[in-house]
Amino acid sequence: MKTVTLNRFSLVAVMLVCTGIVNAQNSWWSIGSPRDTDVKATLSADQKTLTISGKGKMQEFVGGANSLPWNDHRTTITTVTIENGVENIVAHAFSGSSALTTVNIPNSVKSIGDYAFSGCSSLSSVNIPNSVVSIDTAAFFGCKSLTSVMLPARLKNIASSVFAYSGLTSITIPEKVINIEDFAFQNCKGLNFVFNLSSKPQVLTPQAFDNLALKKITLYVADTSVYNRAAIWKDFSVVVIDGLKESDLKFEEVIADQGDQSGLKELKRIAEVSDNSATEGTRCHIIGGSFRISANAMAFVEECILGGFPEAKIIFASDKELYRVSLKSFDNLGDAIGMLIEVKRDKPENKEFWLLVK
Repeated sequence: MKTVTLNRFSLVAVMLVCTGIVNAQNSWWSIGSPRDTDVKATLSADQKTLTISGKGKMQEFVGGANSLPWNDHRTTITTVTIENGVENIVAHAFSGSSALTTVNIPNSVKSIGDYAFSGCSSLSSVNIPNSVVSIDTAAFFGCKSLTSVMLPARLKNIASSVFAYSGLTSITIPEKVINIEDFAFQNCKGLNFVFNLSSKPQVLTPQAFDNLALKKITLYVADTSVYNRAAIWKDFSVVVIDGLKESDLKFEEVIADQGDQSGLKELKRIAEVSDNSATEGTRCHIIGGSFRISANAMAFVEECILGGFPEAKIIFASDKELYRVSLKSFDNLGDAIGMLIEVKRDKPENKEFWLLVK
């Protein structure tokens, strides 16, 4: 592994230090495998943004977190950006990054290693792309601010302790998952519902949801008769979700009242823009359409109100630069699912409606 620190203090910078100004530069390391130059890690001058770039795999760090080149800066890093072309996230890569709030994972990543994000107590959301086929032991252990995750569709195994002691309030289990290992969701005290897309109950032991009152967790499944007879699963509060498919449910960070403020102000005469209850916890929105132009979104809101959805309003997805039109919002996932099934079955033109959970 090659380590390079660019000139941290030029002669001018040294002179400026005397007056309290430091002109520090980025630091970078070659961390690829088998060629270390294939992948590079770059830490910004303010030590808050770590960028992983290149083509290929990151190298494994035998000494764990303490052997990471950026180990001394783990508590200052707030953002991790992994650029397209990087194929894996190695064990312990960002563990203990207690200030980390944002991570961007591209479609080129195929695996997330042991303890990769363990102890990232400020990480509140993560988008795991469908390219990922394995998430290893304790990858998100102790992520106390992480409340919901949509696991990748190709995932077949949920590893031991992967979300143990995290802040999960909801989890969606993909259709292809066949096994859930011990302690996967241990001590997730806030877990309120599990959305299980598999028609066949997965193999698991009581330790998978260790130290949780299963009867207080609502399990949404396609066939209650199967799950009501399955070991462990039958101990949940089982509810049928017949009529929904995986694409109908999405987890996404949505920020209200952002972006094109002039357009949103015009909307106030027909709808409430800001969702003041969003900070109270998970909100479920039935989405009728998404638009890049605010005027089109406002026109659709008015159409929805006249068409029988008096609570229609705009919520803005800042990261995607889209105006989502929410037909109705719910605090309870079960109520939201019930209405979504109803409106999708009511009219053929409603078949594209979907549920956004944030």
